[in-house]
Amino acid sequence: MLSPEEMSEKAVAELNRRWMQAYVNGDVDFLEKHMSEDYVGTFPDGTVLDRQGEIEAVKSGAVTISEMTPKQMNVRVYGNSAVITGRSHIEAVVAGQPMSADLRFTDVWIVQGGSWRAVASQVTRIEQVAG
Repeated sequence: MLSPEEMSEKAVAELNRRWMQAYVNGDVDFLEKHMSEDYVGTFPDGTVLDRQGEIEAVKSGAVTISEMTPKQMNVRVYGNSAVITGRSHIEAVVAGQPMSADLRFTDVWIVQGGSWRAVASQVTRIEQVAG
């Protein structure tokens, strides 16, 4: 039997996977439901977007993601907050330019209004070393 903390870890891990898939599917309803009003995302190029900016990028097609697959996720729950670190692969078109990258990410979730909501995400590109 899972402890309440393990159940929360599984729940947040599943939400994070569904959140990634929402970008691929253009599922703005999911994003609006699961991103806090004060959400902030920081991207590999240093761009910082708030909740509305990130949702608008998906709505407008400025960012089109065809794949965002988590390759590794480590979930740590601290009461009503959770930190997820991991690695993912992304295939996307950003401002008309194709992008394929392996990324490291840190996502932060909190319980807000009785459900888990994403409050922050930081994504860093993993540089490929020639060799």
